[in-house]
Amino acid sequence: MIKKFGSKSLVFIDESGFEDNQDCIYAWSKKGKKVYGEQEGKRGKRENLVAGRRKKEKDLIGPIIFKGSLNAVGFEQWYDQHLLPSLKIPSVLLHG
Repeated sequence: MIKKFGSKSLVFIDESGFEDNQDCIYAWSKKGKKVYGEQEGKRGKRENLVAGRRKKEKDLIGPIIFKGSLNAVGFEQWYDQHLLPSLKIPSVLLHG
Protein backbone atom coordinates (compact mmCIF):
# COMPACT_ATOMS: atom_id res chain seq x y z
CA MET A 1 0.00 0.00 0.00
CA ILE A 2 2.88 2.40 0.78
CA LYS A 3 4.35 1.94 -2.72
CA LYS A 4 1.09 3.22 -4.19
CA PHE A 5 1.59 6.65 -2.57
CA GLY A 6 5.41 6.81 -2.79
CA SER A 7 7.10 9.73 -1.00
CA LYS A 8 3.66 11.27 -0.31
CA SER A 9 3.27 8.58 2.36
CA LEU A 10 6.12 10.09 4.42
CA VAL A 11 5.07 12.33 7.32
CA PHE A 12 7.78 14.18 9.23
CA ILE A 13 6.84 15.06 12.82
CA ASP A 14 8.65 17.55 15.02
CA GLU A 15 8.25 19.96 17.92
CA SER A 16 9.40 23.58 18.07
CA GLY A 17 9.28 26.19 20.83
CA PHE A 18 8.78 29.95 20.85
CA GLU A 19 9.37 32.55 23.56
CA ASP A 20 7.81 36.00 23.71
CA ASN A 21 11.09 37.73 24.61
CA GLN A 22 13.80 36.55 22.27
CA ASP A 23 17.06 38.38 22.95
CA CYS A 24 19.94 38.27 20.54
CA ILE A 25 23.05 37.38 22.53
CA TYR A 26 25.48 37.91 19.65
CA ALA A 27 26.47 41.06 17.79
CA TRP A 28 29.08 42.31 15.32
CA SER A 29 31.72 44.88 16.24
CA LYS A 30 35.14 46.03 15.16
CA LYS A 31 37.91 43.62 16.07
CA GLY A 32 38.86 44.03 19.73
CA LYS A 33 35.77 46.12 20.64
CA LYS A 34 33.10 44.77 23.00
CA VAL A 35 29.40 45.12 22.31
CA TYR A 36 27.18 46.06 25.24
CA GLY A 37 23.45 45.59 25.41
CA GLU A 38 20.61 44.85 27.75
CA GLN A 39 19.32 41.38 28.40
CA GLU A 40 16.66 40.35 30.89
CA GLY A 41 17.67 37.72 33.40
CA LYS A 42 14.39 35.82 33.28
CA ARG A 43 12.92 33.59 30.63
CA GLY A 44 9.72 34.52 28.89
CA LYS A 45 6.57 32.50 28.50
CA ARG A 46 7.24 29.59 26.18
CA GLU A 47 4.77 28.05 23.77
CA ASN A 48 5.46 24.93 21.75
CA LEU A 49 4.10 23.56 18.51
CA VAL A 50 4.00 19.91 17.48
CA ALA A 51 2.80 18.86 14.03
CA GLY A 52 3.37 16.61 11.07
CA ARG A 53 4.20 17.66 7.53
CA ARG A 54 4.46 15.88 4.20
CA LYS A 55 7.40 16.54 1.89
CA LYS A 56 6.76 19.37 -0.62
CA GLU A 57 3.47 20.35 1.07
CA LYS A 58 2.96 23.50 3.10
CA ASP A 59 0.05 22.41 5.28
CA LEU A 60 0.75 21.10 8.77
CA ILE A 61 -0.92 17.88 9.87
CA GLY A 62 -2.58 17.77 13.30
CA PRO A 63 -0.87 20.88 14.69
CA ILE A 64 -1.33 21.87 18.33
CA ILE A 65 0.16 24.72 20.36
CA PHE A 66 0.71 24.15 24.07
CA LYS A 67 2.59 25.51 27.08
CA GLY A 68 5.24 23.49 28.87
CA SER A 69 7.16 20.47 27.65
CA LEU A 70 5.96 17.59 25.53
CA ASN A 71 6.46 14.43 27.55
CA ALA A 72 5.58 10.88 26.47
CA VAL A 73 2.00 11.13 27.75
CA GLY A 74 1.42 14.43 25.91
CA PHE A 75 2.95 13.02 22.73
CA GLU A 76 0.70 9.96 22.84
CA GLN A 77 -2.38 12.14 23.37
CA TRP A 78 -1.42 14.37 20.41
CA TYR A 79 -0.70 11.28 18.30
CA ASP A 80 -4.06 9.63 19.09
CA GLN A 81 -6.31 12.70 19.14
CA HIS A 82 -4.78 14.96 16.48
CA LEU A 83 -2.26 13.28 14.17
CA LEU A 84 -3.88 9.91 13.40
CA PRO A 85 -7.36 11.34 12.63
CA SER A 86 -5.72 13.85 10.24
CA LEU A 87 -3.94 11.23 8.11
CA LYS A 88 -5.98 10.59 4.96
CA ILE A 89 -3.64 8.07 3.31
CA PRO A 90 -1.47 5.25 4.72
CA SER A 91 1.63 6.93 6.13
CA VAL A 92 5.13 6.30 7.40
CA LEU A 93 5.92 8.58 10.36
CA LEU A 94 9.42 9.98 10.75
CA HIS A 95 10.51 11.90 13.84
CA GLY A 96 13.36 14.39 13.45
